[in-house]
Amino acid sequence: MAGQPLSARRRVVTLTAMCVAQGMILLDNTIVNVALPSIQRELDVNPGNLIWVVNAYVLALASLIMVGGTLGDRYGRKRVFLVGLAIFTAMSAACALSTDESALIAARAAQGVGAALVAPLSLSILADAYPPERRTAAIGIWAAAAGLGFGAGPVVGGILVELFSWSAVFWVNVPIGIIGLVLVISGVRESRNPDARRLDIGGAVLVASGLCVLTFAIVESEHFGWTSPTMIVLLTTAGVLLVSFLVVESRVREPMVPLGLFRDSRFTVSCAVYAIMYLALASTFFYVTLFFQNVEGWSALEVGLSWLIMNTPFLIASMLAGRLAGWIGTETCWLGVLLGGLGVLALAFLTPGAGVWRPRLATC
Repeated sequence: MAGQPLSARRRVVTLTAMCVAQGMILLDNTIVNVALPSIQRELDVNPGNLIWVVNAYVLALASLIMVGGTLGDRYGRKRVFLVGLAIFTAMSAACALSTDESALIAARAAQGVGAALVAPLSLSILADAYPPERRTAAIGIWAAAAGLGFGAGPVVGGILVELFSWSAVFWVNVPIGIIGLVLVISGVRESRNPDARRLDIGGAVLVASGLCVLTFAIVESEHFGWTSPTMIVLLTTAGVLLVSFLVVESRVREPMVPLGLFRDSRFTVSCAVYAIMYLALASTFFYVTLFFQNVEGWSALEVGLSWLIMNTPFLIASMLAGRLAGWIGTETCWLGVLLGGLGVLALAFLTPGAGVWRPRLATC
């Protein structure tokens, strides 16, 4: 529900606040990976549990992001955004103060809850603040800030771990979050969607539970074995929960995920490709970071700098994607999938002493 046009100053403040918040959330997706070996050593984290430092955040974010959007539309986008940003900032401090793996994983999950309230509302708040003729430029700046946060994560993380400790990758969110809170309170106006859907609590609980059980089963498969009774129970439980989610979504009047969208083959294929590519990218960050530091003996900063080789083309391509699609058509997106797949395949053949170029740093 749009109100009167905002002044130029308030539009700039709103855009800055959304860029700060979205950039911080995307930064947190990648900055932690470089700190994982240090976290493992200093907190004596079980290798099997280390992946939960990443997954707890991502699962909470992915499972609740649509709930965050619905809450904002119904109860006020600014209000819900502030709550989410406050949770994210406070839980970042809790992560930094964690003294064992259980506390860290719990705080990371809570961080993901905060991010799920922030991420879907930033674009809605921008759309309300800017008139249609200026909206595209604002969204372009917002997307660039998000991409910069994602791409800068490994480098920033490497610098912070090298100069301070693993906790610095979480402390860095605190001043950024406080700045974001001040900007939102002072410059963002409240808005709602008068036609907002009802909150689909049943669907949210089922999909979150199903994804958590499935992820736990996959992570612990090496420990339990794929054919063990425990693994069969876990996979069956995950299957029942996720199928129940689909049944509920097909019957409720206002589902969290309108299943009718998947009748469009282009939408379905796009979602599948994005999910597969993100899975490959996230797995690469986790595996290669541990390989370079724990096996090859690289420093956190050297690992962070090495990611520039991937992140620089990523940022350039993401900024040019819209224009490229206009020039050569979206049908050629298979080329990007192929290139990404070949890159991940090449990394799968990494072995100790493989002769990978190392960004060595001068030491005093």
